[in-house]
Amino acid sequence: MYFGAQYYRPPFPDRTCWERDFLNMKQLGFHVVKLWAVWNDIEREPDHFVFDDLDRLTELAGKNGLKVIINTIPEGAPYWLYEAYPDCLYETVEGKKITMGGPANLPTGGWPGLCMDNPEVSDLVCNFIFRTAEHYRDNSSVIILDVWNEPHLEPMFDYKNELLCACGASKRAFRDWLKVRYGSLERLNEAWFRRYSDWEEIVPPPRFGTYTDMMDWRRFWLYNLAEWLKRRVEAARRGAPGKLIQTHSASADYMGASSNGALGIELSDEFLLAREVDVFGLSSFPKWLMGETKRDYDLSHLLQSEIICAASREKVFYQAELQGGAGVPGFLAHKVPKREDIRIWNWNTIAAGGKGVVYWQYAPEPAGMESPGFGLTGFNGENTERSLEAGRCAKLFEAYELDRSRPVPAINGIYLSRNVDLLFFAAGAQEEKYAHSIYGVFKSCAEGGIPVRFVHGDYMESAWEEGLRVLYVPMALSLSDEEQSRILKFAEMTSSVNSCQTMR
Repeated sequence: MYFGAQYYRPPFPDRTCWERDFLNMKQLGFHVVKLWAVWNDIEREPDHFVFDDLDRLTELAGKNGLKVIINTIPEGAPYWLYEAYPDCLYETVEGKKITMGGPANLPTGGWPGLCMDNPEVSDLVCNFIFRTAEHYRDNSSVIILDVWNEPHLEPMFDYKNELLCACGASKRAFRDWLKVRYGSLERLNEAWFRRYSDWEEIVPPPRFGTYTDMMDWRRFWLYNLAEWLKRRVEAARRGAPGKLIQTHSASADYMGASSNGALGIELSDEFLLAREVDVFGLSSFPKWLMGETKRDYDLSHLLQSEIICAASREKVFYQAELQGGAGVPGFLAHKVPKREDIRIWNWNTIAAGGKGVVYWQYAPEPAGMESPGFGLTGFNGENTERSLEAGRCAKLFEAYELDRSRPVPAINGIYLSRNVDLLFFAAGAQEEKYAHSIYGVFKSCAEGGIPVRFVHGDYMESAWEEGLRVLYVPMALSLSDEEQSRILKFAEMTSSVNSCQTMR
């Protein structure tokens, strides 16, 4: 199982703390530590890579019996990249270029990087991941390479009301995707109710209005981001063939809009992303982003864990980031978890089938907009009720041998539809309505003691063989013909079994 904490995001914590903190992690009962490999901190000049800090940290981890997860961060791009490829910046549909700078979560800046639809940028991103993986190929302390921290269209974290990315390369990629999807311009015109005479006339929708083009624009980006992830995974596998490859979602993407109302931070789909990796994860900040009352944020956290379980299928998943300290929705604001919160969130993860918890983060953030948030420990490195409870859970779950446990699939399911989610986005970014409907039926089941799981349209065909017998389909407003066929087939099988039982 993976129990530990995110520790290093350059240049913090200061190296004078490293030995003290790693020893304390060992004493708490942690097994792993996560370290960020930020592109501009490592490839400071083209093709010149500096791994000194990460090498020292992995050495300390080994001395203290800790395994290491390296999280590559190309989104902290080197400034020489911007100087070499200024035409590859992310761009809004209105033509605004997103220049690189310092966001809330990257002290070294370089955010949001450049758009990977540009082949030259994609090659350089993948080379950074390859070189990092290659450097740690034979390091026995490094067990996982996380190739994308919370996949989404990166600028939308700050540009929440913009439609991105509409750079020249992304427009070309969109047209190419439409050609494959529809096969001919005539079929696209029929589906979109348009009269295009040339593929070059097609541009991303500039505003919310008609549903058909907006749904396809959004759908394109879900698949496009999965393609970006695939390239990163392939680079890591070439560099370190024996290592596990991972990514982790910023939230359960079908629920993300219900917690923060952004257009873009939920622009990904865990049911596409999880296919590409060996290990999948979830980021959760329950007391900050998942509701106002304890009842709400505890239940929301369990729900999101269950969705990630469904997306992971038979693959290992775990809580890749869990709120360890004060969430920071505003300058010097805070919502600090209690010991009981840490315990319940750990058990939520295990109940959903997760295999561990890695906290964001071990020490309080000392700089930027996330300061002084998130630390499990105190400002002087001292343990808190949170860190002690985290250590107690790690030891308890290991003693119970819960790494061997497997969730028993519920016979009752809640259906998740990519098409329905896309419709709600196209109708003015109203996915929260769909998310609230999903939350409502899950809450009813939880309060009624009814075991339930999530079933995505991508896997409906095998649901009967996997033990599903009852299916609830919320907000069935935009189901594809294929979805309808699979649901009706399931209903017929259920009806047939019920008829046989009645006759007997």
